[in-house]
Amino acid sequence: MAATATETISRNAGSMVEIAGNLVPSKFVFTTYHTKALSTAAILGEFEALSITDIVDTATTMYYASTDNTNDKAGGTGAFTMKTHGFGDDDAGVPVYKNETITLTGTTKITGSQTFDFIPFYHEVLTAGTGKNPAGDLKIGSSDHTAVYGVIKDGLNQSSILLIDLPSNVMGFYEMTFTFQNATTAYDGLYVTHFMDTHATNEVAREVKKVHMRGIANLDKQNLTFSGVMKPGLRHRFYGEDIGTTAQTLDWSITWGFKFID
Repeated sequence: MAATATETISRNAGSMVEIAGNLVPSKFVFTTYHTKALSTAAILGEFEALSITDIVDTATTMYYASTDNTNDKAGGTGAFTMKTHGFGDDDAGVPVYKNETITLTGTTKITGSQTFDFIPFYHEVLTAGTGKNPAGDLKIGSSDHTAVYGVIKDGLNQSSILLIDLPSNVMGFYEMTFTFQNATTAYDGLYVTHFMDTHATNEVAREVKKVHMRGIANLDKQNLTFSGVMKPGLRHRFYGEDIGTTAQTLDWSITWGFKFID
């Protein structure tokens, strides 16, 4: 079955939402979350189960498939349809927002009908069977999937990627929340680093948010929130590091949005 290109939108319009003190169109607001992603001491890595290192900088077609051939398709218990969001150039070469909806057929790759000039930033499950979520990993990548640009992990209904690639005419804003899920452990502390890279993966800046909690216990359900700006024309990555020896069991989420500035 074919993919369906549903929207190409390039300008700010409609209702607005406040993120990090800035108003952005609600249609350009996304939330990514993960349960207990940070559960070991030492370096925790980027908040993504799959390392995404491939660069998209020209018009690129996406190919979609699941690692489960039984349930992630019509008649199964897993995901039936999914949606991808990203940026691609219009006919005049100006970056615009694009998305496409895909009907899954298990491990058989489906060719997308849009082209993206930047790594797609968000993927979500639209419809699913009784399992409500994918039975396998839903991967988005090149025609043979040797390059993987995104993933929805089995059991989740949206991508957990925190790699956001912005065109030069787009400004982004984010709010990240960590919720502690252990009532007794005395936590040591946490760094959250926001890296800003060029397309050549050369770091140009970093922003570090440090929380030092040495010896503090009973943080069950306590929230810590960071917020900031994502500058145009850069690839934004978020990275976590435990600064002590005690494992930290946390839930995290990030709500972010963007607006066109041209």
